[in-house]
Amino acid sequence: MPTVPRKKGLIDTIRFDIPDFELHGDLMVPRAGPDPRPATGFFFHRDRYVGLCSTKLPAELFNRRPAHRPARPERDVAVFAALTLFEERAKESRGKLRGDSPKNRVVQLWKARGYRGLNDESHVRTRAEIGLKHVGRPQLRLILGYKNCPGLVFLYQSVRHIVYDDCALFAGSGWVWKEGLEVAGFGQFKPIKVTLPAIPGLAKAIRDELQTGHAKFEYFE
Repeated sequence: MPTVPRKKGLIDTIRFDIPDFELHGDLMVPRAGPDPRPATGFFFHRDRYVGLCSTKLPAELFNRRPAHRPARPERDVAVFAALTLFEERAKESRGKLRGDSPKNRVVQLWKARGYRGLNDESHVRTRAEIGLKHVGRPQLRLILGYKNCPGLVFLYQSVRHIVYDDCALFAGSGWVWKEGLEVAGFGQFKPIKVTLPAIPGLAKAIRDELQTGHAKFEYFE
């Protein structure tokens, strides 16, 4: 079912794509009117203009969401991933960030970027819980935090891995969030190589945890 972008004005534009026929285009629909509402537009075959089209769409497509509700699950997953990153950073800091809770750091990040929807820590908690429902229980949480670089949170729903004594390789699919973005992405990940610190028994511990099917691995440098 097509989705309707929220735009100012009296007309909404619906973008549609029909991969089986290699067709795509735009439909313009009045925001107010009878049910079903008339829609007119144009479409292309591949990148070649084909012609005009007209149809009718049910008014339920245009029901407004409350302003405080996120339009896409990617935003809730981003909040969950951001909270995960800041919680792990708080552990790494060993109390140095006292008075600046992970939830508050998410709020401050959203405000600094001009994103809406997170006014206080209770909003972070609610949105993160919704994001976790979208993610489910990931097979692997890979959290990377390098100096002078944005943090990365990978939430693997399926993962393949090889763990050597000095490094680990991870590949699979799931969600990924880059620090500073309002949304998380979903897709297939290319193999990621992580250098392991020289700690006796670390590689075995990582292998054992990965065997549980719900592992978490943080690497800060």
